[in-house]
Formats: sequence, C-alpha cells, structure tokens
Amino acid sequence: MSECSCPICPLVKANVQVCDVVYEQEPNNQFALYCSMEMRQFHKQFEQLVCSAKENKTPIGYNWEHKGEDHECHVKRLSDKIYKICFHAITSEEDPLAMD
Repeated sequence: MSECSCPICPLVKANVQVCDVVYEQEPNNQFALYCSMEMRQFHKQFEQLVCSAKENKTPIGYNWEHKGEDHECHVKRLSDKIYKICFHAITSEEDPLAMD
C-alpha cells in the first residue's frame, strides 16, 4: 500500500507546529520557501497547501483554512505571489500506555 499523497498526513505524522512558513511564487512556476531548515523537508506539502488556497481563490489579506480532528491549518494570502502557512498537528494528551 502506498503512502497518502495528501499534504496533511505527513505533517500530522511529523507533529508539525509552525506559523512562520512563507511561500513566494517566482517566475517559471518556481517558488522560494522561507522557513527553518527542519521544515524544508515538507516543501511539497506546503506547496500543495498553497495550491489549495489558490484553487479556492482566497482574496489578498484573507486565510484559507483547513481543520480536522488531528490538525488545524491556515494559509494567508499576503499578495499576488506570497503566502504565509500556519500548521498545527493536534496530538492526544492521553497516554495509551497509562492503563498498563
């Protein structure tokens, strides 16, 4: 069975907690990602989140939001080509081994 191709699952699995990832679209469909080196490994997922915001025609200055039981995410469109991504995986505070 192949891994999930959605942008959410890898971010949740890695327990990503960021609110400072900036994505800038450059000429020729290239992009620049401004974030910590640790978060650069998720560049494909961040790009997919930005694509979702674009597909939903998010106006400049507004957020595209996506929430689930295991995550909260919003992508703010700062300009025609710049987006800011916040993603917070929600982990259970219950310890599954506590009953042992």
